Amino acid sequence: MPTKKEILNQILAKVDELYTLNATILNRVQTGGQVVMATVADVKAKLDELEAKVATDTQVKASAATLMDGLSDILRQIKTDPAAIDALANQLDQVETAVDSSNAALADAVQRNTPAVTPA
Repeated sequence: MPTKKEILNQILAKVDELYTLNATILNRVQTGGQVVMATVADVKAKLDELEAKVATDTQVKASAATLMDGLSDILRQIKTDPAAIDALANQLDQVETAVDSSNAALADAVQRNTPAVTPA
């Protein structure tokens, strides 16, 4: 049978192990908290960037709507001038190409910056 001193030494050894384990856990929690804070800051920065891009996109779309509204007036003015109609058609083709390019760039950026979802 162990003596009281041996039992006390065993208890102290276990307390020491628990203290070391507690310190390790605390360190991991603190480090993890820093990682989480960095991640939150990164997400916030990305969100701010995305909001700015959405605002720009909204402004561009509003400008496009204004352009579309003005097209009917232009068409009424040039309806009897085939050369003016061709010139307008060419301009619209250029605008369409630019919009398609912008949409493709936006789609590519979204795909590049969207992390893959892993099934749980």
